[in-house]
Amino acid sequence: MYGKEVNKFLLLGSFKFFIIMALTLTRDTKDTLVVTQCGAEAIAFLKVCTVNLSIVLLIKNANVDATQKEKK
Repeated sequence: MYGKEVNKFLLLGSFKFFIIMALTLTRDTKDTLVVTQCGAEAIAFLKVCTVNLSIVLLIKNANVDATQKEKK
């Protein structure tokens, strides 16, 4: 892996990590909190929100990386 590929690797790796973390947290809290309090229909909403947040963070990081490359 070359030096310029490290940033892309870290961004994609962090993206994958946060997606897996969001899905794991959603699955683990489903039975204990959400189903007993709000009902099963809230699970899909929570998944969409956490995945969309992860995508927004990835896009923001990619834009910051692109602007740093333009300045060089």
